[in-house]
Amino acid sequence: MIYQLAYCSLSSGEVTPARLDDILDVSNRNNLREDVTGVLMCHDGMFFQILEGERGTVRRRFDKIKQDPRHMAVTIMFEYETEDRSFSDWTMGFAGPDEIGADADKAMVSLGDPRKPGGAIAANDPAAWHLARSLYNDFAGRTRDIMAALPA
Repeated sequence: MIYQLAYCSLSSGEVTPARLDDILDVSNRNNLREDVTGVLMCHDGMFFQILEGERGTVRRRFDKIKQDPRHMAVTIMFEYETEDRSFSDWTMGFAGPDEIGADADKAMVSLGDPRKPGGAIAANDPAAWHLARSLYNDFAGRTRDIMAALPA
């Protein structure tokens, strides 16, 4: 069985191209070594990531992620066991500000509002994108609550 874990978090600082490059370099290297696959999305200072692989390995990766000072309010959104990987071709796929909404007919408008234009979700969208949209919509509401509770 393949274990999938999805989480969301807030950046603890500015999300620069150099910071994203570092996160992706380390993620790709570690995930390749540990046979973990997944996808990371980043937009407006928020991260959404799905990791998949052997349960113990994914949980250890997630425990390290939780300790990373580059983000806060790390929240598990989804855990699931399945027969097949959803991201078997990616040690760490990525969609950032340039990719999200780059093609309005094929991409999400933004991570803050991950619906297609007009709110439609095409019937042939991959299941992982449905998961990402659903989880991110839930996270967006939680993010507003978390941000409101943080000291000014």
